[in-house]
Amino acid sequence: MNILHARLPRYTNEEHFQFQSDFKALVEQYTPETLNIDAAWAIYQPAYDKEEGTLDTIRKSTFTGDIAGADRNRDSLNSGFENTIKGALNHFDPAKKEAAEHIQVALDHYGNINRKSYDEETAAIYSLVDDLNGKYADDVATLGLQEWVTALKAANDEFVALMQERYSEEAGKPQYNMKTARTEVDAAYRSITERIDALIIVNGEEAYAGFVNDLNERIERYNNAVARREGRNKKDGEEE
Repeated sequence: MNILHARLPRYTNEEHFQFQSDFKALVEQYTPETLNIDAAWAIYQPAYDKEEGTLDTIRKSTFTGDIAGADRNRDSLNSGFENTIKGALNHFDPAKKEAAEHIQVALDHYGNINRKSYDEETAAIYSLVDDLNGKYADDVATLGLQEWVTALKAANDEFVALMQERYSEEAGKPQYNMKTARTEVDAAYRSITERIDALIIVNGEEAYAGFVNDLNERIERYNNAVARREGRNKKDGEEE
């Protein structure tokens, strides 16, 4: 019997903290004294508290909600523009149909913009707008879609402005980031699990079987969530 390997670096920040919270609750249930991990536990607890504090700071960012809303707005505008072009591909007017076909080439080039990361989406929209205002300007005019292009650029500009405000806000915070917090708590976690694995070899499984089985069940659940997410990302990448 041994403790399974938790894919901690692959967990999102929320998953990571929730896993550590589950682990902490489990240790408290079985007690550090019974598990014979008092010294390692004394190191783990402040590391856990740092991660909790860091995540709370991230959650409480005054711009997080605004940024998410601005991203949804530009996603909606981009989807609306794409759908308008798709409809125009079947336009009865040959000139409008041809214009839509030209613009569709640009949309195909940039792929699924809404699924890109924040920074990648920002760059893609700026480039797309430049194309629409440049070599595809006549096609945009033919379809009467300049207002769509202007609105999409404005939404992207708004998102960028909020991100810049967030960067300024983050710069004023203590330079203790989530990566550092996770690294510390992971080291403390590994120290505890490695000690328990060693104690099982020395003292036998009986005293640790319940704890290990409960912990392994949680590790499998979180690892499976990572595997499903990576599977979806791989599929999406292949489709693109």
